Amino acid sequence: RAYNNSITCLVPFLNEVTSNGTIVNSTSPKRLPCSESIHLLGNLSILITCAISLFIANLVKLPASGTHVLVGSLTGYGLIALKGKYIKWSVLLVIASTWIISPVVAGSVSMAVYYILEKLIRRQKNTTASAWVVTILYFLTLFIFLFSIFFQNSAFFYRHLHTSFYVAVPLIIFVSAFISAIMRFSIFPYLRKKMLKINIQN
Repeated sequence: RAYNNSITCLVPFLNEVTSNGTIVNSTSPKRLPCSESIHLLGNLSILITCAISLFIANLVKLPASGTHVLVGSLTGYGLIALKGKYIKWSVLLVIASTWIISPVVAGSVSMAVYYILEKLIRRQKNTTASAWVVTILYFLTLFIFLFSIFFQNSAFFYRHLHTSFYVAVPLIIFVSAFISAIMRFSIFPYLRKKMLKINIQN
């Protein structure tokens, strides 16, 4: 996303995949204003840099992310081979800033969620009510997870499975409710009996 893909020399031999999972036209060296040698050297430099960086990070036990290394490798390649001309610096700044902002936001949300769950579940004397709260949370989590998968790949599902939005949403609701019901009426009672048995033995 940080490059203008129509005029750069990135990944000529692979299909570009957009964020919603649809495959667009292949990028060909003939359509790009750079030679195949630059193309090949760029791809090799990115792959070698990622491999070396992640290998060293694993050796010294640093929590390096493949995404971070890849973005850095792409940026370095763009600065040398393309003189930094086609790099979208505003997009690159957004990508880099999310690495700092996202842990802070996720930590804050996690604190709030845990506080709410502690009030609704841990300090709840009525175990039946607590079980229903957990069941609802399971349903919401499954629904959001499955819906996000469908939404990001909606074109793929429609093209290959002929599944439209109006068919997918009820299906997602049904699957989420079905799995949540299994958890509520099968798994939860089993875990409760097992915990009571352990407490009695202790």
